[in-house]
Amino acid sequence: MRFFRRLFVERVALDLGTVTTLIYSSRRGLVLHEPSAVAVNRFTGEVIAIGRRASEMLGREPYDVEVHRPLRHGTIADLDLAQRMLRRFLEPICRNRFRRIHLMATIPGSATDAERNALIEAAREAGAHRVDLIEEGLAAAFGADAIAPDGSARMIVDIGGGTTTFSIASRHGLIVSETLPIAGNDMTEAIREDLQKRYDLVIGERTAEWIKIEIGSALPEGNGRTVKVYGKSVLGGGTEGVLLQSHEVAQALEPVLRAIRDGIRRVLEQAPPDAAHDVCQSGIVLSGGGSLLHGLDQWLSDQLQLVIVRAEHPVEAVVLGAARLLENPELYRQLRVVERMSYWSELYEEALHALEV
Repeated sequence: MRFFRRLFVERVALDLGTVTTLIYSSRRGLVLHEPSAVAVNRFTGEVIAIGRRASEMLGREPYDVEVHRPLRHGTIADLDLAQRMLRRFLEPICRNRFRRIHLMATIPGSATDAERNALIEAAREAGAHRVDLIEEGLAAAFGADAIAPDGSARMIVDIGGGTTTFSIASRHGLIVSETLPIAGNDMTEAIREDLQKRYDLVIGERTAEWIKIEIGSALPEGNGRTVKVYGKSVLGGGTEGVLLQSHEVAQALEPVLRAIRDGIRRVLEQAPPDAAHDVCQSGIVLSGGGSLLHGLDQWLSDQLQLVIVRAEHPVEAVVLGAARLLENPELYRQLRVVERMSYWSELYEEALHALEV
């Protein structure tokens, strides 16, 4: 039976993020790492480009093209565009019509039933035969190897593009979880606002993201680097350039970082005493693209007086965790988000379980 399951069922993990989408196949490993973006003709509605090609147009769109992000704060905001994007992303995997696709998708713990149903509908329309959901925080904990085998609790902070998820988990499941709609995109926007306020200079999202990567830092002194930034003057409307130092960017990012720090404190306050004790002993693991900000682990450690470490593969932690859960049927049945299933879905669930046994 296991032979037939391996032959006809492909397990796929999906991290559908506000900024980036990652897909992991049990057969081929990480098969997709693309921006969550869709370029559309503003007059006809025709899809021009999806993923990286669409993202390359951001801030440089032709007059007849609009670039959309179908997700907002980690959940689907535009169902039609999300379905088109997912269909394109899953196309190489769903090409074999004789193979059943069992997809595990991650979703923020704060997602409503409507948002969860929208993700399930989009995945099924894209070609998945069965869709399970797992909370992002739990997936990140497994993907970052933050789950202790002895059952003790560990805290994982996943800083994505649209949301930051704070989770305390053990191998038995989530203990406490909170999702904050402040993350990497807010860091980028904070840099844009600061340059406009400080230098009367308007810059685009792409330029602000480049600044964050090049000289962004959580440490007050920055990383010691300086870049030349060009933008449009608020006063004259012409193009101007300024020399921007890293410590200035650190000042701009401080309100966002304080919000993340306060989120950690809130979750620790909500945790049972023994779980809080475990976290204070073992420390906190950071994951997600936002955790790559220079000095963030050190800054949080100084602020919280706790050990803070970054996951080995922070960007891929969520999708890797979902993939690991898929490879352990008993575990994912215990930890997945249970949705109301139709009669035919129940039959398929029973049949798949029989193959696993």
